[in-house]
Amino acid sequence: LFSLAAEAGLPRAAAGSPFWERAFGEYLEGNLLFQKKYSPRAADTKAIAEWQADQCREAERFLASRSTGLLVADITAADVVGHDFGGESEAYREVAQEVDHCLGLLVTALDNGRTAFAIVSDHGHIDRRGGGGHGGSEREVVEVPLVFTGQGIRQARGWQANVVDIAPTLCVLLGLPLPATSQGDVLWHSLALTGDQSGRSKMRADEQRGRLEGILKAEHLRSAAGSGRVLSSVTAIILGLACLGWLLFRSRGPLVLLAGAAAYFLAYRFLFMALGLGYSLSTINTEERLFLFFGKNILSAALGLTAPWGLLRLRLPTVSGEDMFEVGCFVMSVITLQVAWIHYSSGLFMDHVLPDIDLNLRAALDLMQMAAVGVTTAAVVVLLPHGKR
Repeated sequence: LFSLAAEAGLPRAAAGSPFWERAFGEYLEGNLLFQKKYSPRAADTKAIAEWQADQCREAERFLASRSTGLLVADITAADVVGHDFGGESEAYREVAQEVDHCLGLLVTALDNGRTAFAIVSDHGHIDRRGGGGHGGSEREVVEVPLVFTGQGIRQARGWQANVVDIAPTLCVLLGLPLPATSQGDVLWHSLALTGDQSGRSKMRADEQRGRLEGILKAEHLRSAAGSGRVLSSVTAIILGLACLGWLLFRSRGPLVLLAGAAAYFLAYRFLFMALGLGYSLSTINTEERLFLFFGKNILSAALGLTAPWGLLRLRLPTVSGEDMFEVGCFVMSVITLQVAWIHYSSGLFMDHVLPDIDLNLRAALDLMQMAAVGVTTAAVVVLLPHGKR
């Protein structure tokens, strides 16, 4: 949007976080107002609401002095409180009211009868263990309000859209060509266009969609030819199954081996949940907690091996290093099958399309789990006695 507006000579301005300069600074030409960073994490809801009110008044003055073109206001207080208190908390509701007041202030200041407004949210927040988070596919995270109002907007309600539909729709309102790689649809049912405007815009949309389909087809063919995803995942599945069969064949107690592996996965899952982990990026909450999140997963895997060791102590006369080696290898083989299936169904790497984020997180956690099991198994094998079984 910013690059197309710049090419067309439309004024551009943004008021909000430093993100706008990092992402679009070359198109904003200094027309940026940075909000003051709120230092204390939303411990005081009243204080952060007052902070948002101050930032909103500054944004109002800044944008009102640039009353034409593509103008963006970034209102962030609700996100800060959502992370700290969760999406269903009273604190979240209180700050959301201040955000609503800020929206009213901006619309009143900028509404000159020739302005269209798009009010969007990039995500919602989960409510989990007294905090929030986003990034996963939870309904409360990915389903958010979208409001169009003002010049060129048709009064309607109850319709739905995808986030990728916003940019092409705004391009039509601004009289700009559609972004070349946009995969969204223009929300025609929300627009009140004249016959000429509608005809020109739909012609542009058809041309852009035709070019995009050609690009996507070429990228898909190139990706399918070069990725080798099917071959690598099927090979991993075959090797994993072969390893499982070999371990069951050589084990002195196949049922005990199966029970030991099951005990590990139950223990790992219990620790995984007890430590507040989950197979969604929303459960990480903030970037600062990313390494702690992964560390807890590794710890869960390492401690989980105490369960099969205890079970083997009950079922076998002695527990040797070879016994724990078999359990560790069996567990890693099962995890290999899980990761290989995810790679086959969704892919582990971003190619021409984004893989399933939740599945990719699960695969990453599984790979860390497998590494932790491997290292812990090696240590246990060294410590436990060896001998004729």
